[in-house]
Amino acid sequence: MIDYNDKLVELTDQCFLAEGDMRTAMDYQNRDEARALHTSTLATCKSSQSAIAAMDAYKKDTSLRDAVDTLLQAEISYLEKFGETIVYRDLEELTADQEETYTALENELYLIEQMIYTASENLITIQEIFAEQHGYELQD
Repeated sequence: MIDYNDKLVELTDQCFLAEGDMRTAMDYQNRDEARALHTSTLATCKSSQSAIAAMDAYKKDTSLRDAVDTLLQAEISYLEKFGETIVYRDLEELTADQEETYTALENELYLIEQMIYTASENLITIQEIFAEQHGYELQD
């Protein structure tokens, strides 16, 4: 169980650490690096999700794997939508139409962020239940 959980955590961390690097590049206004990191982050997250989907169930219990998959799918959705905003972030000024589109994209990102938060909270609960059902104690 511990190895199973650790593998899920490792794959999830790969995705979120890559996203952190991308956000740092965006924060420092390094747009070229951010675009490259966006592409590689999306690929990393999709690869992590594929690896998780390929994992066998633990004692026929897919609840933890499925919860991680849901979290990564939300993150992938976020990254895909975020990619649509990059072009607008590069512009000095936005036209009224561009501003409207950018605002709509930002609103969609906010909703996806809420999905990620909910999926994260659900994952914690499912991880606790999963550990209890399989006789393991989670460590902080």
